[in-house]
Amino acid sequence: MGYSSAEVRRFLLESFSDEEIEVFCFDHFSEARQELSASMSKGEKVAHMLEYIQQRGLIRKLFTALQVERPDQFNTRFGDTLPENLEQLFMTVEQGESPARSLQTYAAYTERVENMHSQAIRSRRRNMIIVAALGLSVAAFSQVPYDLPVLQTLRTALVIAGFFVCSLSAFQWIDVNRHQRKVELCENARLMLVTIGEAYQSGDVSAGSRLEQILQQVMGKISEG
Repeated sequence: MGYSSAEVRRFLLESFSDEEIEVFCFDHFSEARQELSASMSKGEKVAHMLEYIQQRGLIRKLFTALQVERPDQFNTRFGDTLPENLEQLFMTVEQGESPARSLQTYAAYTERVENMHSQAIRSRRRNMIIVAALGLSVAAFSQVPYDLPVLQTLRTALVIAGFFVCSLSAFQWIDVNRHQRKVELCENARLMLVTIGEAYQSGDVSAGSRLEQILQQVMGKISEG
């Protein structure tokens, strides 16, 4: 009884039609469904979905979804009880492929996500400065002396408006912190990738696999909204 990615790929290709693959992906991995196109073959759609799942540490969710969608076929192929080391078994390397090869996918995804969040941080900080400057300008304008009594009544309103605009920069600051946490997770993932790569190179596949399971959990946190 196999639980490897190759075995899951064969199961998906045999048990689902092309249209059913898209429906399954939409129901359980909607973000991955958005990246599928009509020009892709069924095999390409399955491969793309599995890559998405592997990158984000959603392997157990995949097996649970398959068990719900195809209970009879699933139990025949995989059994009715999933093993505790499911993630490690899914990453089983076949056909003599080096286990370190799977790390390339993690590295590419981590770099892409880290760049995205770093750009978001720069953008939010710029917006924060602009909003704060605008609010202070409005508040400062309220201090200009007015000759007309009717305009003097606007002074309080301008002060309130100025400080309200300034307060909007706090939302940008909160968003900056959220993106900063994602960058820190990406940095941790990159350090883990180095350690895992060294374990594989030294021939310690068991340690590399255990660390890779932890890495998948980190990837899951990185991919959370």
